[in-house]
Amino acid sequence: MATFPNPLAVTRRLAGRARAWWHGPTGGADFDATDPRQVASFLAAHGVAAVAGPADPHAVNVARRVWELRQDLRQAFPLGLTPAQRRAYAGWLLTYAAREFGLAPASVPAAVIAYFRELAADPSRGLAQSYLWHPEWQAAVPHGLTRFGWDALRRWVAVEYNVGGRWLKAARCPDRFAPWDEVELLWQARPDLRAADLAAAARVGNPDPLLRWLRRQTAVPRPDSRWLDRLAGAIAAGIPAAPAVNMLAHFRVPCGLQEEAVQLIGSLTGAGFRVARRDLTVHYPCDCDDPADYADPELFPITITKTGAGRGLDGLYPPAGLTPRPGVYRIAAWSWELEQFPAEYAAKAALANEVWTPSEFCATAVRKVVTDRPVLAMMPGLATPPAAPAAREAFGLQPGRFLFLFLFDMGSAPERKNFPGLIRAFRKAFRPDEPVDLVLKVSRGEAIPAEYDALRRAAAAAGVTVVNRVMTRAESFALMAACDCYVSLHRAEGFGLTVAEAMLLGKPVVATNYSATTEFLTAGTGLPVDYRLVPVGSNHPPYAADAVWAEPDEDHAAAHMRWVVDHPVEARALGAAAKRHAEVVLSPEAAGRRMADRLRTILADRAGAAS
Repeated sequence: MATFPNPLAVTRRLAGRARAWWHGPTGGADFDATDPRQVASFLAAHGVAAVAGPADPHAVNVARRVWELRQDLRQAFPLGLTPAQRRAYAGWLLTYAAREFGLAPASVPAAVIAYFRELAADPSRGLAQSYLWHPEWQAAVPHGLTRFGWDALRRWVAVEYNVGGRWLKAARCPDRFAPWDEVELLWQARPDLRAADLAAAARVGNPDPLLRWLRRQTAVPRPDSRWLDRLAGAIAAGIPAAPAVNMLAHFRVPCGLQEEAVQLIGSLTGAGFRVARRDLTVHYPCDCDDPADYADPELFPITITKTGAGRGLDGLYPPAGLTPRPGVYRIAAWSWELEQFPAEYAAKAALANEVWTPSEFCATAVRKVVTDRPVLAMMPGLATPPAAPAAREAFGLQPGRFLFLFLFDMGSAPERKNFPGLIRAFRKAFRPDEPVDLVLKVSRGEAIPAEYDALRRAAAAAGVTVVNRVMTRAESFALMAACDCYVSLHRAEGFGLTVAEAMLLGKPVVATNYSATTEFLTAGTGLPVDYRLVPVGSNHPPYAADAVWAEPDEDHAAAHMRWVVDHPVEARALGAAAKRHAEVVLSPEAAGRRMADRLRTILADRAGAAS
C-alpha cells in the first residue's frame, strides 16, 4: 500500500527561512491584546487610529477560522497563536483579512483584537491549538497534549524554532483527552513502555495493574491522584473495551456530505462506538459550532473519511492540519452519482483499505474501477427529523395554497439536480391562476452566479419562488414540514438525502425512478417518474461527457404532481406509507448494526493478526 509523506519535511524546509523574519524587530515581540497600551501601539503601527465599537461576531469567527482554512499561513506563522509570533500574525490579519476573506474593512481591527484577547486567555499560551493544526508537531511528539508528553512538546518547540522565555515555561497542558486516551497516546509515542498485560487487564475492567505501573513510573511524568481516579473510573466503565473510530468529514459546511457524516456518527454512537471527529475544512462562511468539537487527532485504530468520490487520503490530511497515525485501517466513505465511475479515481483509493458508499447503486459504479479492495454499500441511517412545520409566512410564502418543494445546493452540480425540468413539469401540470406553488430552496446560489441567474430568470418566468439562503437543519426541516409534496426530478443521486428526509416526514414524494433513490422510494411508497438515459455531454465536471444520466419524463412528472393535488386523501396516505417504510429502511439503529458488524470484524481481524 502507498504511504503518506513525512510531515516533518515541510516545517524543516520552512523553518530556517522564517526564523530570521519572525525574530526581527516587529515579528518576535510579544503582543498582549488585553493591554490597552499595546493594542494602541499595535494599531498605530498599522495605520489604525482606534477600534470603533464592539467586535462583529461574524468577523471574529472569520479571524478564528483563518488558522484552520489556510495551510500556507500556518506554515508562514507556525507560532502565530503563541506569544512568540502573535504580533506578526495579528499584523497579517489586520492587513489582509478584509481583502482575502470578504470582510468589511472597518470590522477587521475590532475582530482581530477580540480574537487575540481570546488567545491571551489560553492557559496553554496557544501551544495546544497550534499542536492540533501542525502535522509536524503531532508527528514529532505524538503524545504532546497529554500530561506524559507536554514537557517533551515544549522542549521540541524550543529547539525546533529557537524560542524560549517565560511564556513557554508557563504554558499549561490542557485537559484535552480522556485519561485512557492519554495512556494510549503515551504507548503510541513510547511503544517501549507498552505492556500487553496492562492493556488486557484494563480491557476487562481491572484498573489496578495499570495504576500501580503509573505510580512507579520514572520514564514519564507521574499523574496526580485525581487524574488516576478518573482513569480508574473510565476503566471500570468499560472505556478501554469500547470500540472506537475516527471520522474525518466536512462537519462545518451545510451540505449533504455534512449531514451524512452527522448521521453516521449518530448511528455509530448508538451502536456503542466512541467517535473522534476531525473537520476537513472548506473555505465557506460558517458560524456554526466550536471548531474544538472537530479537532481530534487520529486517536483510534480505524478512520472513516466521508467525502465526495475521488478524494485521495493523501490530499486530506495536510489541509486539515493532521498527521496520519501509523497503522490505522482507513475507510474511504465516498459518494458518487453516476453509473460510470472515473477510471482515474482508482488511484485515489490507494491509501484506503476499503471503500464504503451510501447506496448499492454507487457501490456498483465504484466496483467497476476499484477492484483490489472491498467496496461495500453502507446505507446511512437517518433520524426522523422534527415534524413541526413553521408558518409559511416565516419563509415569505403564501398560506392557503398547495406547496411543492425542492431543496438543492447550487454548489453540487446543479445540472444534475435538473431544476429547469422541474419548472417545466410544474407549468405543464398547473395553470398560472391555480392556487399551487413551487418553491425551490437553494443553498449557495452565489457559488455559481451564471447558473443561479439562469435559475432566477426561469423561475420568474414560470411564477416559481426561489429562496436562496443557508438554513439550519431545523429551519430546513420546518420548511419541508410546511410543504404538501416534495418533488425531485434529479438526473442521478448517490443517495438522495432530501428525498429520504421528506419520506420520513410523511410527505408524498415525486422523484425520478433512477439511481440511489430507488433503493427506498418505490411505487408503493412514492410516485416514481419514468426516464430515459442520455449522455451527460460536455461541460458538466466532474462527470465525463460520454457518461449517462436520466432525462426524466416531464409529462409523467406533471401527471404525478396533478394527481397529488387532485387526490389529497390518497396522497396523504401515500406519504404515511413512505414514512413507515423509511423508518425501517433508513433506521439509524439498522445502519448502526450494519456498520458495527463490519467494524468489529475489522478490529477482530487486526487483533488476530497482531497476536
